[in-house]
Amino acid sequence: MIEKKYWHLSMTDLQCKYKLSQNRTEEDRKQVIEKLQKRGSTKLSQAIKTEL
Repeated sequence: MIEKKYWHLSMTDLQCKYKLSQNRTEEDRKQVIEKLQKRGSTKLSQAIKTEL
């Protein structure tokens, strides 16, 4: 019989990084913004627009 062991972790902090299409041309970023707005991701599209 295999003994199952479980771990419980408590998180105190979560850090992340994100890229907002910085490695793309301005035209590509504008298209990404447009598509995000069409699908309702307004906060994300605004964040990318701020980086232009």
